[in-house]
Amino acid sequence: MILIAAIVLVIILSNHFTNYLIQSHIKLYPEIVSLLTKENPKVNEFFYLEAGQRLDDEVEEFFNDLLSLGVVFRIKVWSRTGTIRWSDDQSIIAQNYQDNNHFRGAAAGNVSLSVDKPRKAKNILEEDQNINFQF
Repeated sequence: MILIAAIVLVIILSNHFTNYLIQSHIKLYPEIVSLLTKENPKVNEFFYLEAGQRLDDEVEEFFNDLLSLGVVFRIKVWSRTGTIRWSDDQSIIAQNYQDNNHFRGAAAGNVSLSVDKPRKAKNILEEDQNINFQF
């Protein structure tokens, strides 16, 4: 009986800890990216350039450096109309996803979150991850 109670307690604590980490990331990562973007004028300028213009090396380095934050494993920079302006996955750049629910949530200023295994082939690199955020 004590063993069952201990197992249930461990599961409950584990779920609470996981939820706390997720909520921390939801609040922390957008703030980090926003602050870093504001500190880098070239990155800030990138968001006002016409789609298709050459990406400055410093801006590309900035986006690639975001991958070093640890749990970040996919970066997509969207235009306001749903077109991918930059991604670490070169094959999706210039594609438009304006009907994508994650994009619409992110465009509205929300964090879009899925807690499941990716099912699409394009997410194969993310297959070992259980949580996907869209900012």
